[in-house]
Amino acid sequence: MPGRTDSRTRTRTRTWTRTWTSAVRRLTALAVGLALVAGLAVGLGVGSAGCARRPKARAAEAFLRQHGLVVEGEPAHFQVTVPADWRVTLGAYPEGLYWGVANELSKDVGLDLTGLKGKTVEAWIYPIAGGLPGEGDQRQFRYPSNVVLLVDQGKVGGAWVLFNAVTANQSVKLRQFADITGLTFPKWAEREGFFADPGPNPDLAKLDPIEVIRAFFKAINDGDQVRANACLSPRVMLDSLTMNLSPGVLYNPGFGANNGYVSNILAGDLISWQYYFFDPAQGHLVTSVNLPPGDEVNVRAEVHIKWRNPQFNPPTGVQTRFVGLTRTAQGWKIEGLGTGP
Repeated sequence: MPGRTDSRTRTRTRTWTRTWTSAVRRLTALAVGLALVAGLAVGLGVGSAGCARRPKARAAEAFLRQHGLVVEGEPAHFQVTVPADWRVTLGAYPEGLYWGVANELSKDVGLDLTGLKGKTVEAWIYPIAGGLPGEGDQRQFRYPSNVVLLVDQGKVGGAWVLFNAVTANQSVKLRQFADITGLTFPKWAEREGFFADPGPNPDLAKLDPIEVIRAFFKAINDGDQVRANACLSPRVMLDSLTMNLSPGVLYNPGFGANNGYVSNILAGDLISWQYYFFDPAQGHLVTSVNLPPGDEVNVRAEVHIKWRNPQFNPPTGVQTRFVGLTRTAQGWKIEGLGTGP
């Protein structure tokens, strides 16, 4: 612009130059004034975006102050629709499970998400200052964690804490899920009726742990993802909701290559196996082909697995996997396919 103005001043009269300069000054003054007014309007929540968000932000911040939770940084905020139906059929994607857990955590501070069923509300996610300590041996470490607030018509209708930024397991009072419910997660899921509908796979409830492992691999080989997922435990299903989570959402919309066993295994077969468990009489781990007592078992298995990621596939295709299983109301379910005990 200065170059163009200098060129014109060399070819036009002084009168035109004075008129142009005066006009520029008036326009500049007007622009600055408008910018100041616009900035003031946004700061007061008068702008269109500020007007929409400010009441919700005030409600969220008042709730945090009320419960003494210290946050830092700017919150993420987006709309989320609370499903009207939270039931989960065995083997189906457990969207309702997330809301059941979140509701238990919300009820610990006097809120109830059932009143939000079917509604689209605003989710506000605030980083907790300093993060939160882990559990057990990990208590010496702190992990980045967030608090989620659901705001409906200017009021907070739900609240819970995401440990390590994704796992919903604490209330705003920082009480653990098990302490709030008085139950282990599988027992709570059973009490609430999650997975009570077996869908097309009621026979799985009658199988022993080894038969469940065989059924799991056969379902994958047959391309029956619902049956394969029906062999997995409620805990694995819960983890699939928030594993490798994308930004701007509370949970993944469905099973995928980044959040499920089934999507990552192309084929598999159980070759040989042994139960392994700690024997108090001998004071160390022992192996056996007989099912040990209890609701949790571990199996050392030689398996042939073809993973979707070729880097996980050894030349022979045979791997040693340590399979944990837990007994539920729907039978034995796989907790994990680990590489070590």
